[in-house]
Amino acid sequence: MSYAWLLPPKVRMRLGLVRAHINVGQGQETNVSGQHASATQILRSKFLTSPFNVMTRSEEHCLRDFCAALIQATYKMSLTRRLFKYHRFAMYHIAAIQIQWAWRGFLERKKKKVQKSEDEIAAERIQKAWRAYTNVKIFRYYKDLINFK
Repeated sequence: MSYAWLLPPKVRMRLGLVRAHINVGQGQETNVSGQHASATQILRSKFLTSPFNVMTRSEEHCLRDFCAALIQATYKMSLTRRLFKYHRFAMYHIAAIQIQWAWRGFLERKKKKVQKSEDEIAAERIQKAWRAYTNVKIFRYYKDLINFK
């Protein structure tokens, strides 16, 4: 039974399973030395020469465990890389979250915007003008107070 297809592409590349050239008509792989070997045979030879090969059960069970360990190691490696990138670029991640939060808030406020009557709009304009007038008066008062010295 072939376990090579279970392995992620990076693991197959690391084991030399992807570097082999496939002869289209024959369905066999040719490694760099020109010998024909299937992906399972290459994987099995890597397994047999591996320092982690401890044959306590049948070769088929040990090969399956070896392939499972390779898959798990590759998955853990990808998680570690992802965490490294996350910690390395944490400020970008935080900035992206803040931008998303502000944009979603803007969209929600835009949805909830209520149509105001003309009387309400007129009242807001009067209030805005009054506030501006009083702020200018207060500013001039303090400016004259400072310049009075």
